[in-house]
Amino acid sequence: MGWAGPTLTAWELHRAWPGSELIVVEEEGHGGPIMAEHWREAVERLVDGARRARPVVS
Repeated sequence: MGWAGPTLTAWELHRAWPGSELIVVEEEGHGGPIMAEHWREAVERLVDGARRARPVVS
């Protein structure tokens, strides 16, 4: 994949979105086990952050 292709759009979005994280796995293109692991870890961080931000109801 060339830098001027979809990676450029991802880079521009990353630069415009404060706090974002951009991970490029060159070996896998649009998906594979390494990318799936990065997705799993990202979702885990998202869920953990949501749990911490959620007010405790007693």
